[in-house]
Amino acid sequence: MPNYKDIENKIHFLDSDEYESLLPAGCIKITDDEALAILNPQPTIEQTKADMVLEMQAHADAAIISGVTDEALGSVHHYPTTRDDQLNLNGLITASLLPGSGDEFKFWCANADGLWARRVHTKAQIQTVGKTVANHVKTIQERYEQRLDAISKADSGTIGSVIW
Repeated sequence: MPNYKDIENKIHFLDSDEYESLLPAGCIKITDDEALAILNPQPTIEQTKADMVLEMQAHADAAIISGVTDEALGSVHHYPTTRDDQLNLNGLITASLLPGSGDEFKFWCANADGLWARRVHTKAQIQTVGKTVANHVKTIQERYEQRLDAISKADSGTIGSVIW
């Protein structure tokens, strides 16, 4: 089946060359491979990189809010790390550093049985949790920066090797 493309790069298919006169002006005959390339264009390296950056950002965001485990309370507890949880934790840490702020700070965490509760933490314990969360976020952000650097340096031959 003959393939043709017009001046706007649109594809036209004919059952036979004898209908060529029905094509728009300026059409030229092309191969099946050329027609497939027009119908299924491959993304440019720039588009591939842009898509990968968006994907890496989504991975980083999901990893940051996935939570952390810490033994500040003497046994393993899981702490939430959504943006709101990080803000609340930062507020508790700040309060723990201020004179007259008291000695008990309640923050959400799940014990080994998965039971969530606002548990009392001492100043030192809440600060330890804060350090764990800060290190968690820092580690993920550093990994994200490394991947962004790898994406920016990649070419069409190496772009497939960049993974989260």
